Amino acid sequence: MIAETPKSQSRFVYIDCVRGVAALYVLLQHAFEYAGFISVKGEGPYNWFANFGQAGVFAFFLVSGFVIPFSLERSKSTSDFWVKRVARIYPLYLFIFAATFLTRTFIEGIPVERPLEMFFGQLFFLNSWIGLEDYVGGSWTLVIEFMWYIGLFLWWRAAGGIRPRLLLCVALALSIVVTVIAVSFPVRVPLGRLGMMLACCWGLFILEYTKGTFSRQQFWWINLVFVAVSATILYVGFGLRPSRRLAEMLPFSVALASWGIGAITFFFFYVFQKSSLVCNSWLARLGTISYSVYLVHPVLLSTLVYLGMTGYPLLVIGIGMTIVAATLTYRFVEKPFISSSHKHKQKLQTKAA
Repeated sequence: MIAETPKSQSRFVYIDCVRGVAALYVLLQHAFEYAGFISVKGEGPYNWFANFGQAGVFAFFLVSGFVIPFSLERSKSTSDFWVKRVARIYPLYLFIFAATFLTRTFIEGIPVERPLEMFFGQLFFLNSWIGLEDYVGGSWTLVIEFMWYIGLFLWWRAAGGIRPRLLLCVALALSIVVTVIAVSFPVRVPLGRLGMMLACCWGLFILEYTKGTFSRQQFWWINLVFVAVSATILYVGFGLRPSRRLAEMLPFSVALASWGIGAITFFFFYVFQKSSLVCNSWLARLGTISYSVYLVHPVLLSTLVYLGMTGYPLLVIGIGMTIVAATLTYRFVEKPFISSSHKHKQKLQTKAA
């Protein structure tokens, strides 16, 4: 959702298209929820067989797994990598936090509870995890995103490179071990989060396949292993040992369909990456602003609900306003900081020369 596409590789345009469709999945899911047509608890006039918000998030993590190793290997230094990551995440995140905080506090009149804890929890994307008011919708995924950055970076430093074969073996083995622990012991393990991290490793595998690290036969077998392990994680976390909240919001069949749609979306664009009809400029542009779409839409939709809007008017106006607002926030919030991070890289190159 927030990874940079390797612009020097034209064949990777399909990655932007995946992000564009993933952003649409999340936006449509939430727009239908805010409009009152569906509910995360399966209530409302329309009940979907899948949660398209979850599908979009899963596709986003596949993209992150594909792009971040590429970015890490191209980085000129440790500071270059982390400056780009922070510049990509925090400016828009803090902007949306400020906008949402001001809207809820001074327009909707919602009091702030435990403000100091709330502020620091929000700063590190932890509020939705520790039970505090979360002022940035979707911030729970940014914790996983940062865990992926940190984990991959530490592995890269310790192993002297990505070493994809070893990394994938370790990731799959750990996933299986944690899943067995969740079955064997009466402890609550966040298997959904584990599955998202595994999706990052899955995306890394696709990157390495495009680089020729794996053969065609290995491509099919390893993909089947990822499918089997991911499905097992879902079965244990959402079917066999779900929390009461998960059982209401995301039963196993819905979770399986959701992650399946996310994976199919990624592979659909992978297969048709040379098709200008499928990987078109409109989807690529939407992918460029996908992080803005992801963070902007909750505050806009909730504000429209507060103003009394619902049904089809909210659906149409909310989606339209999100696309317009996301275009503006990308242009005036995201892009300047992305450009600044690139200038930092150029300075490092100049010093090295």
